[in-house]
Amino acid sequence: MQEVKVQLYASVLFLVFGIAMLVGSLAMGDLGLVGAAGPGVMPKITSIALIGLSVGLLIQSWTEMKSVKTKGQEETARTKVDKKTVFGTIVILLVYSVMIVPLGFMISSIFYIFCQSILLRTNLNLNKKQIIIIALISVIVSFVINYVFTEYFALALPRGILG
Repeated sequence: MQEVKVQLYASVLFLVFGIAMLVGSLAMGDLGLVGAAGPGVMPKITSIALIGLSVGLLIQSWTEMKSVKTKGQEETARTKVDKKTVFGTIVILLVYSVMIVPLGFMISSIFYIFCQSILLRTNLNLNKKQIIIIALISVIVSFVINYVFTEYFALALPRGILG
């Protein structure tokens, strides 16, 4: 029950933060040079996403709290945090942040997405086909992100050794 309350409070806090961020981003311009996305586009997109996710968490927490109260059940098992996964994620993120400039966005992102996906699937037995699928998804997602940022947002991502 305590964990549900924490989620409820967190969702309200992030909802308020998202609304404040959206209000602040309305003062920024939408268009940059020659019709490219300006400084106000990303804060608006981010704040709208934050508001949407906060509302989703708020609804989920609210319904979970009501169901726990109506059933008269107390929380019996806490979510177990796998310390290896948390530590592994921190290490992968540190390696990613150090290597993004020398290797570039594409290679670093492919490496990060692949390693993170493998790390999050440690409880499952991975076969060769699943590893190939994860590798393909890593490459495709990295290319799509790079394309969207360079073409639509007109932002240069680190090129690294690919030039």
